[in-house]
Amino acid sequence: MSELRFQQLQKSRTTDDFFRRILRAIRLLDGKINIPSLANDIIQWHQEFDNQIDRKPSNRLAVRWATDYFTALQNK
Repeated sequence: MSELRFQQLQKSRTTDDFFRRILRAIRLLDGKINIPSLANDIIQWHQEFDNQIDRKPSNRLAVRWATDYFTALQNK
């Protein structure tokens, strides 16, 4: 996934945008995903979207995704 697509996913403003972008990301991965982890991330995204944001930044979905994304880029 390009960095631009990743940033767009991170900045989804509506549930429609989020689901369109997450489906695109799944397709780019050829469906090779961890289903329980994806389900948890979708639930967390909805909680944060509804302003239930954890005070600790390291517990936020965007921070975890960014860490995972850029770590994976370094390991290529």
